[in-house]
Amino acid sequence: MVLLSFLERHGPDPLNRQIAHIARNDEARHVAFAMAHLEAHLLLEPQLRSRLALAVEARHRALQSTAGLNEDVFDALVLLAAGHDSPNAVAKGWEHVQNPQHDMANSRHVRLARLGFTAGEAEALSSLHTRNFMQQRAHPLRHPPVWPRENGIVIAMKAGSGVPRE
Repeated sequence: MVLLSFLERHGPDPLNRQIAHIARNDEARHVAFAMAHLEAHLLLEPQLRSRLALAVEARHRALQSTAGLNEDVFDALVLLAAGHDSPNAVAKGWEHVQNPQHDMANSRHVRLARLGFTAGEAEALSSLHTRNFMQQRAHPLRHPPVWPRENGIVIAMKAGSGVPRE
């Protein structure tokens, strides 16, 4: 839902923002249903909690090799949030992309706590969450971009490529 909220705020036009809004609302209903379903079953079967933890661990192991952020997607999100490709705007876009990553981790902790996991268990399980395309691994825009200069003038770069724009 965090990514859809991001797209709703930073979408390139009203139609895309509206589509993200509708999809986010739909996803919120799915998450609410799943949480209510799990909470009800945990009341009836408390040992389900340990099976849920084992399932998270198994999913992490199975998908670990596919984890990571596609650099092109990250760069596109940065430019989308920036609104244009000036160096200052791209730096602000990078900042905007950092918030959803933290928000997703916080949302996982809250949901895991709702299901009765301790703070330590929630932290451990959240850290095993399979990365999606909003979660990054090392790539060129992992930190705010440092723009190259010629004679004190910033040279515009192709997003994430480290190559000056032609």
